[in-house]
Amino acid sequence: MKYIIMLVTVFLFVSSAVQAQDTSKTLAEIIYANENHQANFEKVLDQWEMEYLPEINFNKMSDTVKEVYKAYEQLFNPFQLNYNLNNVVIPGSLGFYITETGEWDYKKGATQLIIEEFRPAFLFRKSYVFDKPRVRVLYLTKKYSLLLNEFLGNESTALGTPSIMSPSQAEGQSAEREKFIKKFFPVLYGHWGKYWHLETMPTMIFIFNPTFDKMEVKTREGYGVKIINYTKNKDDVWEREKSNMESIWIE
Repeated sequence: MKYIIMLVTVFLFVSSAVQAQDTSKTLAEIIYANENHQANFEKVLDQWEMEYLPEINFNKMSDTVKEVYKAYEQLFNPFQLNYNLNNVVIPGSLGFYITETGEWDYKKGATQLIIEEFRPAFLFRKSYVFDKPRVRVLYLTKKYSLLLNEFLGNESTALGTPSIMSPSQAEGQSAEREKFIKKFFPVLYGHWGKYWHLETMPTMIFIFNPTFDKMEVKTREGYGVKIINYTKNKDDVWEREKSNMESIWIE
């Protein structure tokens, strides 16, 4: 009898969570359904988290995919940029590259591979980070990317307004909705306009060598990108190359 009650309870919980985010509705319809805007979006985030759980079974992965997961899980640290994070948005699929040297080859290009369902796990998920409560890890799938982009919209200033060095910025309703979303996790309007950076920064692009013991990482922080080289040590841990001069460029 207890088992049956437990199953019913779980079913009711899942059903209520699904109802909280009716995918036939827009995100705006869900959030503004009543006056409890923040509570409504919290329910969306709960559903999002429940839909896509981290992959912790490395035995299901190829050796190549394991290497990418390990690199990402070791190097991704959003708290160095933003201490007050309650939600972290991770790419739901991940492209990476392989070259002979583990650096971008401007003459030959690189072989691109894609992990279609990317679900890295982190110690800060459902735990405490310093004195902060648990952090949701949210994987940015196509579904949630579409919902967020539609909600945020593209009302913006023109690139180079008011001065030639000014990036495009959200304005009007898009600016108001950007302010709302930032109560939950950071987003950034694209420098050139008409797009959003939804993933929590620093975002990373990996370029590995074929033996996966050298790599170049292109790390985005806001409108700037750092290029850093790493070598894997005897303990299978990525270490930044001491002789590496950090390359930085700004959009």
